[in-house]
Amino acid sequence: PLPPMAPAIAREMQQYRRIAISIESYPMISFVEAPGFLTAGSVSHWTSYGVGTRASYRIKSFLSATLDMTTAPFGGMVSVETAELGARIGPELWDHKAHPFIDLRAGYMFAYEGNNTSTSGSIVDASLQGYRSARYGHGLGGIAGAGLEYSLTRTLMATTSASVMRNHMTTHRISASTTGVGNDDYRMRSYRLTLGLRYNPVRAMQSVATATR
Repeated sequence: PLPPMAPAIAREMQQYRRIAISIESYPMISFVEAPGFLTAGSVSHWTSYGVGTRASYRIKSFLSATLDMTTAPFGGMVSVETAELGARIGPELWDHKAHPFIDLRAGYMFAYEGNNTSTSGSIVDASLQGYRSARYGHGLGGIAGAGLEYSLTRTLMATTSASVMRNHMTTHRISASTTGVGNDDYRMRSYRLTLGLRYNPVRAMQSVATATR
C-alpha cells in the first residue's frame, strides 16, 4: 500500500464546486422618468437612492433564476419599492476571474409620495380647496440589464450592473375628504446602476489520487 498523501498535496488536489444558491446585497442609484405621476408645475424626473437584495438559484451552468427586492426611499420625489422575478444568463467559469451576464426580469412596482415631496407641487390639490392630499402608484413592468461579476475569493464576488425598468402604472389619490380620486394610467421608466457583493458558498470534493511505482 502507498503511504498517506502529504497534506499540502491533498489540499492542492481538492476540487471546489459552487452551491446552487447565492445571496447578494447592493446599493442602487435610480434615474427616474415619470411625467404622468406629478402635477403641472412639478418636475417629471428625479434621482433616488436605495438598496436591493437578490436571491439566486443556478439551474444550469449558464442560467440562474433570480428574485430581487428593492427599495429607494431617498433623494427622489417619490419612494419606490419593487419585487422582481427573472433570470440571469451568463457562464460561471472557475478559470476566469470576470464573468459577464445579462439580466431579464418582470417586476411589480409600488411608488408613493414621501415626506421629502414639496407641498407646492403634487401633494396639494387646488380642486380640494387646500386639503392636503397624497398619491401613490403601482403597476407591472419589465427589466433588462447587463453587468459583470468579479471573483474576490472562492465564496465572494463583486458585482456591477446597469439596467432599465419600464412600468405601466396606475395612480390613486388619498386626501382628507376623499379616497381614490383622480386615478390615472402613466408610464414610469427607471435607469439603475448597482454595485454589490455576492456570497456563494462552495463545497470541497476530495480527488482520488493514484500512483505507480
